Amino acid sequence: MNDEDLQFLETSKERMYSNYMRIINKEDILELLELINNLLDISKIESGKVDLTFDKISTNELSEKMEIKFNEMFKKKEIEYLVWDNTKINF
Repeated sequence: MNDEDLQFLETSKERMYSNYMRIINKEDILELLELINNLLDISKIESGKVDLTFDKISTNELSEKMEIKFNEMFKKKEIEYLVWDNTKINF
């Protein structure tokens, strides 16, 4: 192989990687990083390196955040998302 052939191969490889990067959007990368962080957190909890604290949360706020996060996926997969408000639940 001569220098021109090598340069062509390197340019082709760069284009291929560039196309891959266009396919992977920023949101996918952030979701993957969040998943990795969650797995690391679970690992820390299981190994006893993290102490858990339990706090009261607003189920309405949690439900709204879940709906915002998963709304597009629900629509694409035609999943119906329902929330029941039962204020009589005591913990």
